[in-house]
Amino acid sequence: MPTPDLPPELWLEILSYLPRTYIYKMMGLNRLLFELAMQDKYEEIRLISDDKNMLNTFEQMRHDNISCLVRRLYLRPAFLPGIDDPEDMEEDDDSSLVTSFSWLNMFSPKDKPHRSTNETARRILIAAANALPKCQNLREIVIIIYDHVITDSFQSFLSGLWQSIGDGIQKLTVATTLTKIPKVLKCISEHARRLPRLESLDLTIVNSRFPVEKDTEATATRTLVNAIQGFKGTLEHLILSSVTTYDFSPLFKRLGTLPKLRNLELWFILCRTTLSNGQALVDFLEANGDSLNELVLKPRPRFETFLFERDTLRDWVLQSFPSATLLPNLKTLDLGHEHISGPWYDPYQSAPSPEPPHLPMLPSFLPQLQSLKLTNPASLRLGAVTHALDMTGSQLSRLQIHVSCFSPELLSLLVTKAPNLTSLYLTYERLVAKDDFPQDLSQGYATTNIYLIIKARRYPKWPLEYLRIGSKKSCGECHPDAYLAATIVETLSREIVVDSSLMCFCDGRFRKPGFYTPGDL
Repeated sequence: MPTPDLPPELWLEILSYLPRTYIYKMMGLNRLLFELAMQDKYEEIRLISDDKNMLNTFEQMRHDNISCLVRRLYLRPAFLPGIDDPEDMEEDDDSSLVTSFSWLNMFSPKDKPHRSTNETARRILIAAANALPKCQNLREIVIIIYDHVITDSFQSFLSGLWQSIGDGIQKLTVATTLTKIPKVLKCISEHARRLPRLESLDLTIVNSRFPVEKDTEATATRTLVNAIQGFKGTLEHLILSSVTTYDFSPLFKRLGTLPKLRNLELWFILCRTTLSNGQALVDFLEANGDSLNELVLKPRPRFETFLFERDTLRDWVLQSFPSATLLPNLKTLDLGHEHISGPWYDPYQSAPSPEPPHLPMLPSFLPQLQSLKLTNPASLRLGAVTHALDMTGSQLSRLQIHVSCFSPELLSLLVTKAPNLTSLYLTYERLVAKDDFPQDLSQGYATTNIYLIIKARRYPKWPLEYLRIGSKKSCGECHPDAYLAATIVETLSREIVVDSSLMCFCDGRFRKPGFYTPGDL
């Protein structure tokens, strides 16, 4: 009699305690593990090289049971010729060349290292063009091209790609240089009708190793405007990021209204070079105020940058942002600007200086604001948290912050200043029983009593429903503190949702995509 298999929930629980690579060692045990391993392997196809392994992958994708697993296509064609490479990429045949060291060839491996040529690049593009149309579940495409030449064959491949699978694409990510923007985005905007379901557009401008001509920025702006406006009928999520000195003011001035735009994310160092006219951004926000639901402003690019100008996002938030007439439907605001200006301060001083303002009175022009995220890597002190809560007018229902110290006093502050809070996502640097710093640092902080102090308190009227709390580690993600969360839940005298899942891979465990989800913030 065959042994009955375990329920899928138990297998997923077992996998959560194992390194991610173990799923491939266990794929022969049953059908569930086999499908999980295949999904993990083929969910994202990465077209980077034109070697034999990539050819084999596209050959396997001709089977329906494999092509249906593909959800994401990552295009970073390293096999394209570089700008400073010779035009003819033919492989030199030096096998017939006889030297005094030719006898050493008998010790070298028979298979030579792969080298990209015009022929291998053409062959991989043909294989990809034949296999990708079968991926009917493909929803996202990422295109990354830096200092490479966009050949005619690659441009034809992109054109054919939109024609064959464009109907299902919902998200498009492009990262390229200013010089390459016209050629890359023109190919996309010309086929905008082939992408009728595109909802998310992510554009990143990176640096180039080569000098940029004077009119390049103006040409790139015109191309960006045409590309974004080409999808204004379906575009709901727009992400703009830059690590260069590109000025976004002309872009915001010419974009106008995007009727379905709900989420806007800006990831660049905001300064006079990148936003010469702050009013242009305010006007763009006002033009899309009726549809805009979430705004993310992060003064740090998602790539390394050498732009050392002073970030002025805090000044824009305090001075220009409040000049917006009204953003009636904006419900989520995510800010990453520095909350402290001026010289470096000592966090261990017994009498810290007053916190300077870092937020305007938000309800005056954001009447529907419900969710506030303050996600700057620098942690907030108690005074900065107090100021942030005062500027929201007690209307928040969701809050995400990173604080320097979590204490019973901070918990009481949240209960008092945010009486309608239903979701809290809080990360901290350390736990302290009191918010004033000890005179003798050698004594450390009174972390052992903080739980007893919190347990002695009761907040039965606080409507909190979701809690995620923990320390922020070097990975940049929250490592939940389950005991602290349970202690806080005890003060509410009722059960709530406690999110204790890890979003990083610090423990090396397997996580099925979509199985662990963060709170709805």
